[in-house]
Amino acid sequence: MNFILIAVTLFGLTALATAVGVVWRRSPCRMTHSVLDELARQRDGVRHVDIDLGLRPELAVRFRIVQTPTTLILDRSGVVRSRIGSAARRDVVSSELDRLLVA
Repeated sequence: MNFILIAVTLFGLTALATAVGVVWRRSPCRMTHSVLDELARQRDGVRHVDIDLGLRPELAVRFRIVQTPTTLILDRSGVVRSRIGSAARRDVVSSELDRLLVA
């Protein structure tokens, strides 16, 4: 048995699996970013802010975020008015904004 070949193969497979996992996990975040950015540009008084919870874990605790992406719609005072878990669909976010902006 060639242990060096086995070790290199395992290392390569681990690196590949890690890279695929990172890309797969980031895809919903990228899609959500595009949706939210576009909707914010289309509406007066709406602002889109991305937060990397890896850099700001205290915000994950404060807003009780257990999965990413999570979309929070806050009012001007910072009060959460709506929460959407997982990748936010355009129609869902748009309906929530319509509902909240009319109220």
